[in-house]
Amino acid sequence: MVIYSWGTLFNRMERSKIKRFENPELLDYIKHNLPCVACTKFPDETDICAHHVRTRGSGGHDIPENLMPLCKSCHVKIHAIGTNAMAKQHESVKKWLILANWEWDKYTNKWRYYGNEEAE
Repeated sequence: MVIYSWGTLFNRMERSKIKRFENPELLDYIKHNLPCVACTKFPDETDICAHHVRTRGSGGHDIPENLMPLCKSCHVKIHAIGTNAMAKQHESVKKWLILANWEWDKYTNKWRYYGNEEAE
């Protein structure tokens, strides 16, 4: 059994994701031009990641409405606590979700995309 540190594991995940990304130009734009939605740090201050609100494994696509720019620490945090908890802690995350055509579904207790069907 191989044991990885969090940094090593995260770097391995990032390398494999770049190969699987449907739109590498969009990923490059997000990583170099947009601030972290949660903590508002800019790319010149930190590394920015593109977080899939709806995972690709759950049918999410690489479209702007499904890719939330987050710094590495906020990206790790959103995976640890979930999108809903992150939206409760950071008003800016909630606003981003609403502006990107996501709405809170009180029946399922999940964020639901109501824009282009391609994101779902």
